Amino acid sequence: ETSLDVPTRASLYANRALAHLRLCQHGACDSDCTLAIGLHPAYVKAWYRRGIAREALGKHADAFRDAREALRIDPSNKEAAALAARLKRALEGLGAHSDLSTPSLAVDVLREGAAATADERVRAAAKLSRIAEEKTRARELLHAGAVPVLAAIVPTADQLGTSAAKLQMPLLAFAVEALDRISVCEDTDVLHAIASASAEVAAGSREMQGRTALPDRLLALVRVAADAKKTLGGEGAGEHAQLKNTLMTATRSIALLANLGACRGAVGSTDAQAAIVRGLLPFARHEDDLVQRVALDALLRIVHADVEAGLTVLPDVLATLIHLVGDEDASTYRASMAILSKLFARSDKDKDEADNTQPLCNACEKVLSPVLRDASAEWEEHAAAVHGVTAVLAVNKSVGAWLLRQESIFWSLAEVIDIDDEDLQKSLAEVYAHAASDSQHFREQAGDEPIKHLKQMLKSPKPKIRARAAVALAKVALLHHNHRVGINPTGKLLSATLGLLEAKVPPSVHRWATEALMFLSVMPDVKDHLAEQQVRFGSLVALAESVKEDTSFHFALINAFRRLCVEREKPADQKRLEQEMDSDQIEQMRQLAAGGMGAAPSERKDDPQILTKLAATLVADDAVLVLSEIVPRLPADATSMRRSAAQVMLSMAQTVDCRGKIVQQGGFKALVSLLHDEDKETHVAAAWAVAKIGISINPMMYPRR
Repeated sequence: ETSLDVPTRASLYANRALAHLRLCQHGACDSDCTLAIGLHPAYVKAWYRRGIAREALGKHADAFRDAREALRIDPSNKEAAALAARLKRALEGLGAHSDLSTPSLAVDVLREGAAATADERVRAAAKLSRIAEEKTRARELLHAGAVPVLAAIVPTADQLGTSAAKLQMPLLAFAVEALDRISVCEDTDVLHAIASASAEVAAGSREMQGRTALPDRLLALVRVAADAKKTLGGEGAGEHAQLKNTLMTATRSIALLANLGACRGAVGSTDAQAAIVRGLLPFARHEDDLVQRVALDALLRIVHADVEAGLTVLPDVLATLIHLVGDEDASTYRASMAILSKLFARSDKDKDEADNTQPLCNACEKVLSPVLRDASAEWEEHAAAVHGVTAVLAVNKSVGAWLLRQESIFWSLAEVIDIDDEDLQKSLAEVYAHAASDSQHFREQAGDEPIKHLKQMLKSPKPKIRARAAVALAKVALLHHNHRVGINPTGKLLSATLGLLEAKVPPSVHRWATEALMFLSVMPDVKDHLAEQQVRFGSLVALAESVKEDTSFHFALINAFRRLCVEREKPADQKRLEQEMDSDQIEQMRQLAAGGMGAAPSERKDDPQILTKLAATLVADDAVLVLSEIVPRLPADATSMRRSAAQVMLSMAQTVDCRGKIVQQGGFKALVSLLHDEDKETHVAAAWAVAKIGISINPMMYPRR
């Protein structure tokens, strides 16, 4: 044999195995096939023949694995596929007639305690977990007594110790998995039975070890299991074999706690729900990403199901989450902001908003104010408090405005301007952007210091800081006229905004830059400057990519384009007035109605030539590409946005030289989709735009592609 090459030797063993198979010598066939596989692991016939032999020997599980391996090597092998299907049916039949096929048999095994072997208890718990995969069988498991025996496996805090290596795996893992699957049914009676299950010794001794409710035991279990990497990693070289099961048990326990905490009827009271929320908060900042993500999802689920559970411990929740909202690109940012949005949401119409706002303000004063006012506070805590102010402003402007009106707090935020930290300066610029809506923060000389800081931020090399500073300055220039000259909207502010729109930056930066452009486009001086100086927006291709990923700034972008190239829409009463009087008579009436002081100057009318010129500039700088990406993503009920998009495209189509690029960049397809809109103004504007494009006879405007 040694003189033959490996494939030949493998073939000899496989052929001899076939002879043994024909003679019904299945054990010898199994041995020869094993030798052939050892020499040639990809030998399909050897895997198949060994599967046939093992099937005859009654080793259905081993035979099924051999058939699956043969199929993996050769997916087109019909004989191996037939063998695998036959073995699968056989295994399912055996499972259906096994001793643990019903919940009561598995429950009896778990109740036997010391009388049952460890393997029997593990198989029983695993069987209950598999049964629990069907949501409809949750009540059947409850009536069979599965919930108490599974809950009894979860140890108390005194039994756990401090090391994950001492956990009773895999029995504990299967028990928690089964309870989690049962809890998915959302049946209040089932959930109450799970939550109230107490810890006992198995029925061998019948001695109670305590009446600790399951949520408390699960929290204690998570504390030990979540730190498995530390404890198991230090107890042996390499990755511990139990590590994966332990971490999965920790995440399953958190998911089970979320199911229980989301149902007030399960745990009995709001205080019990709040206790679960408070117990999960430390894991929201856990160093393991998986544990942290699952904990945040659990908190979000609980407050979404019953917001009172989170409001009861709102200061604790806020103190934890302010550490997670500094970096908007982090995976924890969205979940943290979603939790805060739910907790800080405005009250129902039937409830007085003041009754809702005051408790929220009290929580902010308790958590954020002491840190911001404390000169000796740790840098990390101060930074988290600044991020917290930003988060509160984003989720509830009323509470945020109240927070900023505390003068000492507002000025303490400015202390971070000299700290070289991108997230801190970004938060400060965002705070200034929100503060611009309140006149007291920028009244006369009070706004000099913030504007100085914002101008400094506008020079920052960090796009996230620059974009927020641009929004704040544009908003101040628009709302506070006495600062408009000092800010000079048509100078560095406009250049920075247009530069950010053109740059290849994350969608969040484009969102802020778009908001800045929206505020700037309201001012007639800016539009005049853009037209007279022939300022270009730069290529907006990168912006078109961003609108695909983030739909939150579609409204601001469409409105910015509309203000640049579409005449402002007049109210209905003004239109009727203009039909009856000329402009001089209307102005005379305005002055008489205002009394002796006279009326404020009327709003400057848009020059149609400037609007047409700006529309042509937008087309030249690929704005049609942006609109063609936005229009298909607009909801059907977004009537005003669809109307504005059609009006912008109509303004662009006024210039003959722009029509070819409109077609080239997908604008024509976007207009066709707007033709079928139910809103009359939308489909009329889209129809006129299509007509203007279609009337052109220049074939160069319609590339073949």
